[in-house]
Formats: sequence, C-alpha cells, structure tokens
Amino acid sequence: MKHWLLSVIVLFVSGCATTAEPDIAQQLADLMVGDFASLPADRNQFVDRRRRLSALGEGHWVYLQLNSGPDRVLYRQRLLQLVAQSDGSILQRTYSLQHEADKRDLIEDSERLGTLVFDDLEPAMAEGCDMVWRAANASPASMRFRGVVSPDRCVIQSKRRNQPLAIGAETLLGVRAIWQAERGFDLQGNALWGSAPGEFNKLRR
Repeated sequence: MKHWLLSVIVLFVSGCATTAEPDIAQQLADLMVGDFASLPADRNQFVDRRRRLSALGEGHWVYLQLNSGPDRVLYRQRLLQLVAQSDGSILQRTYSLQHEADKRDLIEDSERLGTLVFDDLEPAMAEGCDMVWRAANASPASMRFRGVVSPDRCVIQSKRRNQPLAIGAETLLGVRAIWQAERGFDLQGNALWGSAPGEFNKLRR
C-alpha cells in the first residue's frame, strides 16, 4: 500500500513539473518571435523580424532585425536579453554586433545567427536606458506586454546636436501587432523629436 501511494505521489509531482507555466520572460520572448510589417499605405515602411536564440547568458535571448523602405535596406540589428525581475517586471538589456562582417542580414544566414556568442556583442544602450517590460491588460485588447524606457533615467550625449538628450521609448506588444514610439527631450523636458504623446508606429504580424 505504501509503495503504491508513493508511486502516485511521484507521478503527480512529475506531472506538475512537466506542465509548469513558463516564466514571464519566456512568455515575452515567445510572443516577440515573428515578422511584423507596416501596411502598404503607411508613410514609413519597416519590417521588424525577431528570432529566438540559444541563451548567450542569463535569461532568454531574441535577435531583432529591422529593415526599411521598399528595398528592405538593413536599418538596425539588436540582440535582446530578457531577464525576469523579482518585482514581476522583465529587464531588457540590448546589445549590438561588434564585428563588421555580422552587420548584414543574419536571418537569411541562420547558420551564423546560431553560432553567435556573447563575445560577439557590445552594449547598445547607455546606462539607465534598458527597457523595462510588464504584463499589460489594457487597450488595445490584444496587447499583452508594455515596455518603457524612461527619459528620467536615460540620458545620452548627442553628437549631432552636441548636447545631452533624455530619451524615452515605449513598445506595446500583442498577439497580432507591435506598437512603437521613440522620443527625445532636452534636460528641461522640452520635446525635440519623435512621436507625439499617444502616437505609435504600428507594425502588423
């Protein structure tokens, strides 16, 4: 009787372990993966493509490649490290590729994409400019996560303007779309460039 009861307990515990919910950073990474594109009528044309990577360190990793214009010119490459925090948020550390040979379409070269290591990367953002994600239940109804870079923490030195700038960014991620906004401010809080409040660039999956 005791052996039978022990077997039932072991099976129950094993079953619970195999059906455990993924952590929130994994949920965010899974939802990020895919291709997002502007509608043909949109003024600015972008294709945002994201692929999962083998872990290059703590957390979950996603490769992001942004192409622009009708010729799909490579506009931006980033590697995103998503790490769950104790307060329920997800910290997104952002890296770029430091080798010139890798600054090309790596989604088409999946072999190279799969062999990247941490030493191939360098930080892409200044201190304080990491995006912080949280689960969201708000309009639009299909939105699942909201990521924010706060201009109160993110200050860079602009070479073009030759002055410090506060940078703000917001990304809303849903099942069918991604909404993105970036904004720049002087240190007095005056808007210098970027999306108007409440305005987003929407890309559809």
